[in-house]
This record gives sequence, C-alpha cells and structure tokens, in this order.
Amino acid sequence: MMVWLGKLPALEFKPGTTYTSKEGNHGEIRVVKPGEQIRLTWQRPGWPHPSTVQIRLLEAKTGTTISFHQEKLTDIQQREQMKAYWEEAADHIRQQLAAD
Repeated sequence: MMVWLGKLPALEFKPGTTYTSKEGNHGEIRVVKPGEQIRLTWQRPGWPHPSTVQIRLLEAKTGTTISFHQEKLTDIQQREQMKAYWEEAADHIRQQLAAD
C-alpha cells in the first residue's frame, strides 16, 4: 500500500471501505476483482474533489502489465503530475518484485 496509496496501517480491499493515509490521501474502495482490477476514489490534500483511480492487472507475453487509469483530474498540469506519480509507483512495484 505504501507504494501507491500512501502509508496505511491496514486496508481491507472490499467495496465501501474508506481509507486515509498518513500523507492525507483519502477515498473509498469501489470495485475489487481479485487478481484483475481495483477501482477507488482518491483525493490528495488540497484537491477540491476526488478523482477515480482504476488499477488493472493485464496478462502480457512476458509477465503482467499494471495499468493505472485516473479520471476526473482538473487540468493538464494535474494529469502530468499524476502521470509521473503513477510511473514512480510502478517503478517501486517492479523493484519490490525483483527483490523478492
């Protein structure tokens, strides 16, 4: 969880579960399809409204692709900021998997 949601004590991945990270990110889990998809609302501190994040695991020829899709961002600057955020999160996930 620390990689993409922020630091959380624990989180039950089931629809309707709300969360708040130590960094102040907060939202609600909306859809959970184990091994396939998670859809949730996600709001950073200072944002006027939440965005919707969808994370999918897609089979690929050489493993698994992680797809991040984020909706309801306010402008191009916020989209670029979040694109960089998700790219960094994916890099951390790859590093963690390589270390295991």
